[in-house]
Amino acid sequence: MDWRSNIVCVFSTLTHLMCHLHQLSLSSSVTGMTCRNLALVWAPNLLRSQSESMLGVSEESLRDIGVQARCVEYIIGHYETLFSGAGASQPRPAVRQHRRQQT
Repeated sequence: MDWRSNIVCVFSTLTHLMCHLHQLSLSSSVTGMTCRNLALVWAPNLLRSQSESMLGVSEESLRDIGVQARCVEYIIGHYETLFSGAGASQPRPAVRQHRRQQT
C-alpha cells in the first residue's frame, strides 16, 4: 500500500471515530460520557509514544496521559470545527437515547 493511501485511510478512520465520540459526548446527560471522560478512555490508545510500544508502560508514559487526554478532549469537543473540510457536515449516525433503568 502506498504511504499516501495509508494516510488517507488513517485520517478517514480518525474522522469517523472523532465523529462518533463527539456524538456520544452530546448525549453526556444520558451516558455520563463527557468529552473529558471519553478522552481519558481513548487518549492512551490514540496517542501512544513509540517508546511505550516497545518498552511497555513506563513512568514517563503515565505522566503523558494528562497531556494526551487534554489533546483528545479538545479534538472531540471541537470536532465540527477541526473536521469541517473532512466531511463533518455530512449526516452523522444517530445516537440512540437510552433511559437509565431505575434499580
